[in-house]
Amino acid sequence: MPNFLSAFRIQSYRFQWGSDPLNSWAFEMETLILGWFVLVTTDSPFLLAAFAALTFSGTLLSPFFGVLADRVDRRAILIILRLIYGALASVILLLALSVRYSRGRSSLFPV
Repeated sequence: MPNFLSAFRIQSYRFQWGSDPLNSWAFEMETLILGWFVLVTTDSPFLLAAFAALTFSGTLLSPFFGVLADRVDRRAILIILRLIYGALASVILLLALSVRYSRGRSSLFPV
C-alpha cells in the first residue's frame, strides 16, 4: 500500500473519512432547503438574507470555541454538539410539518 494511503489501515479513520462527505452534503442540502423554505413561506428577500447571515455566526464565534476546545475534552464536545444539532434539526422538522399540515388552523410556526 502506498504511503499516502496508510491512514486507511485504521478502521475508525475509514469510517470518519466516509461519513464526513455525507455530513457535509447533508449540511449543504439543509441550508439550501431551509433557505428555499424561508423564501417560499415569507416571500421576503430580507428574511432570506437574515437566514443566510446567521449561517456565518459560527465563523465569528470560532475563536471563542477554539479556546473552549483547548480546555475541554474534545470527544465530549463533539458528542454534545451532535446531540444539539440533532435536536435543532428535529425542531425545524416539527415546525415545517406544523406549517405543512395546519390547513388554515393555527400552527407552531405562523409565517
